[in-house]
Amino acid sequence: MVTDQGRNFMSAFFKETCNILGVHKIHTTSFHPMSNGQIERFHRSLHAGLSHYVNATHTNWDVLVQFYLMAYRATPNTVTGYSPFYLLHGREMRLPSEGDLKAKISQTPLDHNQRLKNLKASLRLAYRTVEKANRRSHQKNERLYNRKAKLRKFHTGNLVYLFNPSVKPGLSRKFHKVWSGPFRITAKISDLNYEIVDPNNKKQIVHVNRLKPAYNPDSWKPTVKQKANRKVRNKPPTPTEEEEIRIGPFPLVLPTPQENATDHLPPPDQNPHTPATTPQTLTPPESEHRDPTYLPSDTPRSRREMQPTRIEPPMTRSRTRVVP
Repeated sequence: MVTDQGRNFMSAFFKETCNILGVHKIHTTSFHPMSNGQIERFHRSLHAGLSHYVNATHTNWDVLVQFYLMAYRATPNTVTGYSPFYLLHGREMRLPSEGDLKAKISQTPLDHNQRLKNLKASLRLAYRTVEKANRRSHQKNERLYNRKAKLRKFHTGNLVYLFNPSVKPGLSRKFHKVWSGPFRITAKISDLNYEIVDPNNKKQIVHVNRLKPAYNPDSWKPTVKQKANRKVRNKPPTPTEEEEIRIGPFPLVLPTPQENATDHLPPPDQNPHTPATTPQTLTPPESEHRDPTYLPSDTPRSRREMQPTRIEPPMTRSRTRVVP
């Protein structure tokens, strides 16, 4: 199975499913759709066909897929000359517009063996014709592609630039630099695929068509990762040889010796069984904490501030009707 590098195909669940079913899966390199040209060419035809019948908001494309596939399977291919339906069933698809409601009664009895032989003969002839047509088409495409193709070779350690046409969201494509880098080649997978690494030591496998040499060795500046300073936890102290290691039940906190026992004796006029009461000092309210030397000013604002706080809301006309 050949897939691209989509997340749904590169997930661990999909890989494990292929291993269970015995499917050998390989993936193409990024930004190189020619690695899986057959399915990409079909997608081009699918998009072109749906674009003629999709609505203005492009929301009913899923309803039109089945109708397009029926038309695609019933149409003869320009290369093979046969329709996909004929290569699978040995006969052409009978469309609804070609249906005849009249009952057809054969005058001669049907010979199923002869009918099966005719079907096999027609399919063999179609397969041989399709094989020759595909071979001629591949040779033609190869000849046209090799007119401008150049074989490029790189060695391990060379500096290269990478072609990256993707644009981040929010940026303009007009000012986007399609060549990024430089990168360093670390391994040669094949004549067409190389493994490169960026200055941050991130590896990826790319096609040779996306690479071009970099001639400035001073542009390669790898970043050196510094280890983060981790906080060292204080380990519990280990008992030394001089300390005594006690085994068995013992109190967690040892009583400290009293320096002078006479300091804690109760006075003679106090009962030793009742706790001593500490003298409490009464603090006056905040309203009494006033500076005797403070003199209020004669400004209207100061008089308003010195007025007592209103406890009840002001008397209004509505309250005079309620309050007796």
